[in-house]
Amino acid sequence: MGYSVTTQSTDLYCTYLGVGNSGGQFRYVGISETAAAAQAMVKRLKSLSASHTQRGLVDSKGNVVFSITAFPMDKAKLEALRAEVRRNL
Repeated sequence: MGYSVTTQSTDLYCTYLGVGNSGGQFRYVGISETAAAAQAMVKRLKSLSASHTQRGLVDSKGNVVFSITAFPMDKAKLEALRAEVRRNL
């Protein structure tokens, strides 16, 4: 993404810290039986957590569901992170 990060990871999430107060979190939400079930889970999560969508996003690739948050909120960076995650899943 063009800047250095320090990560703290577990099996379920990765927190990244950028320059100043920037940073965020990638969270592995789960695996569904099918891609359609994963898309349904994404839709359900989006409807349950309207505040999350103001700071980040929930998405899936195949049957894997994930979320990304970024601080400060930067829509362009979120979309770039989404593309990178989808490329590497």
